[in-house]
Amino acid sequence: MRTHAFGLALASVSFITTVQAQETRHAVEPARATPGPVVTPPDTLRPSPGAPLPALESKNKLIGVGEGRLAELDDAVPLPGRAVTKTGPDGDTVVSAAEGDPYFLNFAGAALYPPVNEHVDPALVRAASDALAAGRNETYAFVMFSKRMTPARVAALEALGIQTLSFHPHYCLKVKIPVLSIDACSVLDFVRWVGVSTAQQKVHPVLAAQFAQNSAGVPLDVWIDVFESDLSAAARREVVGSSALWNAGVAGATLPSTAVRIQSGGWQEQALKQLGVEIVEYVDS
Repeated sequence: MRTHAFGLALASVSFITTVQAQETRHAVEPARATPGPVVTPPDTLRPSPGAPLPALESKNKLIGVGEGRLAELDDAVPLPGRAVTKTGPDGDTVVSAAEGDPYFLNFAGAALYPPVNEHVDPALVRAASDALAAGRNETYAFVMFSKRMTPARVAALEALGIQTLSFHPHYCLKVKIPVLSIDACSVLDFVRWVGVSTAQQKVHPVLAAQFAQNSAGVPLDVWIDVFESDLSAAARREVVGSSALWNAGVAGATLPSTAVRIQSGGWQEQALKQLGVEIVEYVDS
């Protein structure tokens, strides 16, 4: 999952170094076994060339090999409460079945359960109107599935001009959606709901606690996540920090810094600044 975030009024900058370790492989020659007798299966067990493998019937759906799929299972959305099983001498026994309502949009701050008969979030309609007023024909939303996610269903969304950004719990896709495709998306047979997160969901509980303890008018150091990259042609990169070689306490040559602090220069940065937010740096990872 890609993360795009603004650091606001930060007191320090952290840098992460990624080290790639090479995997060492050792080839071991298998032990040589004495050849045994060749067993030829009966003709009834050998399918003719090009014939499909026989299918098996399961309690869910047909299981077999065809069109690159090994199995086609239940099409229901996974439930949030997982099944509990117990291993015994005769196999696994289900102690408690999977349960729970899977139709919710989950954040650390809260979970949103849309009304049963609501397919388009009224808040999304308002967000779409605001986007058009700002000169944009797209907005961001979450598509909640009522059936399992498959490549064919994702392709159906993309056929409407919808750009899928990432998966979001419990069982949604975070998307960038054309305003004129919202209604068409909501009536697809695998879509339960199209909507947006609430203001409460966008605030992490830790930050909410800081708000409660913070004095009025005193800025807080926070990170703000945005839906997609805000890097633009106007992005600014500032080299920060420096390093030097020291020998027995004596400073030597100064080395150029490789640490860079970025200002994205995109429309999302500008929108935050209009709210009075002081942008310290932008991270696109």
